[in-house]
Amino acid sequence: MPAKRIVLDPDILYSTWASNGFTNHGTSVALGVSETHVRSELLLNGFTKPKSAVGNAEIIIDGASRGLVLHDVHIPLTNWAHMEYLCEEAKCIKATDWLALPGDFLNQDATSRHQDRQEDAGLEEERAQARRGMKKLRKVFDRIVYSLGNHDIRLVYQLEGKMSFAESIKMFLGDDEVEVTGRDYVLIETPEGLYRACHTKSYSRNPLAVPAKLADRHRCHIISGHTHHHAIGKSPSGYWAISNGTAQDYNRTEYLHRWTTDFPVWGLGGTFLIDGVPYCPMLSRTPKKLS
Repeated sequence: MPAKRIVLDPDILYSTWASNGFTNHGTSVALGVSETHVRSELLLNGFTKPKSAVGNAEIIIDGASRGLVLHDVHIPLTNWAHMEYLCEEAKCIKATDWLALPGDFLNQDATSRHQDRQEDAGLEEERAQARRGMKKLRKVFDRIVYSLGNHDIRLVYQLEGKMSFAESIKMFLGDDEVEVTGRDYVLIETPEGLYRACHTKSYSRNPLAVPAKLADRHRCHIISGHTHHHAIGKSPSGYWAISNGTAQDYNRTEYLHRWTTDFPVWGLGGTFLIDGVPYCPMLSRTPKKLS
């Protein structure tokens, strides 16, 4: 005798689907049924993802494992020696479960609307280096997640919205396995609390001002990118506030040498999370809890 079909309440099904980023996997776990059953019930009820949700679901990493948060790689203007060092460090401390790339993995100088474009950072060279770089990273890390940055999104602007951010990144990298979200952050759930690894547009000369303010606003630990500063500290409420530095090569970036400014010098960075405890190898040579 065939098993009785489980009929899901349409309202509960849709609200659970929405709260899990319109992902069938998350919905199936929440409702205690198979993904196949969720898929068939959604089809039966005629439910489709809202346009704004396609490619914009939250990515959540299980931070009980070990991994690396790396901002602002800016391929092809990348310090590859630093990238090699981080990969070797990841293998040494067994932090290879996941890699989070919260924004500006790509430089996209060629698709920029700014006038000063660097000739040796063209689109063809960027795509070739990005694909080689991603293949090397896949040999080290079991899972790679990618969120939006202000440089990465330039390609979508050039395409005039003909494809989503996630689709454009996968096409450019030639990699359908990379997990991409059109949000500017990735969430990491750890034994030490929630981390939000984000690519904020905010800027301050004080390297900890932005992540500290965001940490208290969102009530979680913050690892932020965009400023290319590297520092670690605590917010007034006691959350970790980390400005995550960059992997972009200062010496290969032309515009930095054309104009005379008093902006703070960039810092090579990257933050490992080891059972929820941050370890910034460029700031501390031992992976221990900072006080």
